[in-house]
Amino acid sequence: INSPLKVIVNAYQDLGKINLNTADKEQLMSLFGIGEKLAQRIIDYRAKVEGFKETDELKNIKGISDDKYEKIKDFLVVK
Repeated sequence: INSPLKVIVNAYQDLGKINLNTADKEQLMSLFGIGEKLAQRIIDYRAKVEGFKETDELKNIKGISDDKYEKIKDFLVVK
């Protein structure tokens, strides 16, 4: 069971992060190194897999290298 404090702490940690399962193209493009084509690939992948389970699934998308993922992972959340 989640304590109320744990819920608040988790919500605070995610504040300002981009949810890969709800982000639109413009939000995705605000990330370092993500342009219009890559943002669309993320959206297409999300639809295909019916939502991200983990942020590191981004590495399954053409154009997102381990290096690029490392630069943006702290700005992402999956809910």
